[in-house]
Amino acid sequence: MAELLAAAGQQGYLELTEVQRQNVLLSWLSREGWLPERGLTEDSQDVVDTLATLAALQSEMGTRACDTYIISMCSAPSHLLEVLLLARQSNLVRLEGGRISSTLQVRPSSSKSKPCAPPRSHAGGARYPTLPAVRGRLR
Repeated sequence: MAELLAAAGQQGYLELTEVQRQNVLLSWLSREGWLPERGLTEDSQDVVDTLATLAALQSEMGTRACDTYIISMCSAPSHLLEVLLLARQSNLVRLEGGRISSTLQVRPSSSKSKPCAPPRSHAGGARYPTLPAVRGRLR
């Protein structure tokens, strides 16, 4: 994720606090357009390619063919938001009329003891009323 954001001009993602990461990711999720995919490491390109494959499967066989992405070692809400933003690159997550919709359910692995709880509010204290799909995917 840090590579994609850096290519788009958002430097220092890895140095941010968890709340700051959530705010950055929610901001990018609610924007039109995609992040540039140039210069990715092999591991990062692998994740982007996997999500593109999921999108192709859904396109050919319907959304129920492959509608869940499980994140192992998930320990923070930003991990879920990162996958949603990456899934947006493949049009599995879309911005429609100011709202985010998704054909992909992103879930933390159930083997992790610390749950990835949804963020209650961003730094300003306001809830995320325009992002109900994101909040729903975090539960």
